[in-house]
Amino acid sequence: MRKHIPFFLNNLTVWVLVAILTGCSGGEDGGSDQNQSATQKPDNAKGGQAAKGPEIPKAAEKPAEKFTREMVKAAMESALKQLSDSFPKEELAELRTKMLEPVELQELADELNENIVDGKIDDRGMKVDAITVEALTKAIVVLLPKAKREGDKKRVAVKIAFNSGYLARCLLDCSADNLEYTFPSSDKWCDAILRDARTLAVFYSPQHPDTPKLKESLPKPKPTKPEPAEPPAPTEQSVVGEPDPPAPVQEKPKPLPKGKQVSHYAMNKVMSGMDSTLDPEVILVFECDLGWNGAGGLEDALKYMDKFKLEKIAVATADGSTQFVTKEELKKLKWVPLE
Repeated sequence: MRKHIPFFLNNLTVWVLVAILTGCSGGEDGGSDQNQSATQKPDNAKGGQAAKGPEIPKAAEKPAEKFTREMVKAAMESALKQLSDSFPKEELAELRTKMLEPVELQELADELNENIVDGKIDDRGMKVDAITVEALTKAIVVLLPKAKREGDKKRVAVKIAFNSGYLARCLLDCSADNLEYTFPSSDKWCDAILRDARTLAVFYSPQHPDTPKLKESLPKPKPTKPEPAEPPAPTEQSVVGEPDPPAPVQEKPKPLPKGKQVSHYAMNKVMSGMDSTLDPEVILVFECDLGWNGAGGLEDALKYMDKFKLEKIAVATADGSTQFVTKEELKKLKWVPLE
């Protein structure tokens, strides 16, 4: 059996919209047997027609052998209706159009069908008891919240790792500014790269509890003015006899970011003043709230994980690459150059 269900689960992370396909099981006018009373009386206004006898119940519809695109769409929209209060409306509105496109739905139907065994699907968390819209809806309702949580974790992990890598690259750029290619002192490393970092937000870890409050305190960006249109290219006639254009004015230094100087990332203390080209595999920056210009090592990282009950934290090595690692993985990394 091909392993397709993880694809389905990952896509569920973004299927979070609030609409339901009305009348999906009815006729052309959107009605269905479920929406009409089985004992509805005929119109006797003309001729007093005799009432019909009790309707004979229809036989239960047999499950299909395969899912169709229409079945997947109906199940998806029904599940989203049931879970509409669980997800941000902006996210739902943005992603519904893409994920309910015919091509996406057909791919989903194909993925599901390849995992059907004896009229059911039971594969790594995806359980569908029958090839029906109702059974698929039930499975999606169970999986969707879990898939969203997993997706949110991945997005946070990417952001955390990006911040650590960005700070490491700022340190590398800082080392390139001096002839000896050495990193700044570990007790001044945040100050040394602050101008290049451009924002204090990059020093805040998305999984630290103080981050939302810190981000809210940052100055709101001002709307940028549109770039002036470029002047027309000079013609030969306009250049002759005209003075040379003035020399370009030297650009002023960028103002330092404003806000509370807090860092949830620390510099590996042993890299203070070290040659940046010495060992690219050694840890340079790691997630840890040792404060502004904070520096430390492995023990500090482990204490940080215990304090906030974190499964993983981000680290960046001296070549700017990043990892999102567990405690055990953290212990296996290189913390001292040329070990």
